[in-house]
Amino acid sequence: MKCALPSDIGRSQNRAWLDVAQDVTEGRLNLVLTDKIAPPIPLQLVYLQTDYPSHKIRRTIAFLVEKLGQFAQDYPLP
Repeated sequence: MKCALPSDIGRSQNRAWLDVAQDVTEGRLNLVLTDKIAPPIPLQLVYLQTDYPSHKIRRTIAFLVEKLGQFAQDYPLP
């Protein structure tokens, strides 16, 4: 669906800013009904909580915090 939109084929309701942020920022997509944009919801990571989380869990959390934080700076919500 995303591939068809930049070619002026139609409209779409997309729930993830992550999917379209770059296209909107670079002018390939236009936002309509911007007053109807839903408020952001937090990302939740579910894992077994222990006193000593595994290296994989710690690295995953660190990766998500870094990458999603950078994404939010590069592509703020309109």
